[in-house]
Amino acid sequence: MTPRFDGNDGGSGSDVAILDAHGNRRRRAAARATAVRVALLVIALGGVLACQAALGPASAAAAVCADFPNQAAAQRAHNTRDADHDGVYCESLPCPCPRPGGTHHPRRRPALFRGRCRRGLLADRRCTPGARLRASARQGCTPGWASAHRDVSSALKRRVYLSYGIGRHRSGEYEIDHLIPLELGGSNSPRNLWPERYAGGRGAHAKDRLEDRLHADVCAGRISLAVAQAKIARRWSRR
Repeated sequence: MTPRFDGNDGGSGSDVAILDAHGNRRRRAAARATAVRVALLVIALGGVLACQAALGPASAAAAVCADFPNQAAAQRAHNTRDADHDGVYCESLPCPCPRPGGTHHPRRRPALFRGRCRRGLLADRRCTPGARLRASARQGCTPGWASAHRDVSSALKRRVYLSYGIGRHRSGEYEIDHLIPLELGGSNSPRNLWPERYAGGRGAHAKDRLEDRLHADVCAGRISLAVAQAKIARRWSRR
């Protein structure tokens, strides 16, 4: 016979209904929790994508010059730092070298114009007479002192280039140099800075050798700091 449930079975039918109601509530609660987690994940992903879009492609996939075989490849990717803000990326890499924004054109020639300072192998003494710090020979002879006091920003370098009529230049053609070097008490003032050529008998490498020799003489007590400063400023500037 098929068992028959009635009101005398201890209420088992109502118990089943109650259990079903509890199960439905749990399932609905689990579904709501899952929906909330999915919504939060979508919002978080949207935030990441928005940040990447705001920061631009260079931040999303930044690279270094060593990642590229030549300057043309770096220019096409344009996701490295443009240190001098002239639109040319990784200028130290070998050519082919396209123009900024291009892919198959030679790099722009240097843009030179008549600035307020005379451009040449030597500093213009009217613009760069050689400014000094309040420093002693003992301080300048302390290892690490010069590097700790070096403070020339990219913006200041750009100002100095423009004052000497240099709008653009090839990589390795110039450096912004201290007329009186830091180790001989020179300052980071624009009046002690000028675009120095690397090439030539009076270029940066020749000046570096003289700086080292004068620094050694000062530290050995053979000449005074003031004499060394005057020698370097006079030798590497013109009226």
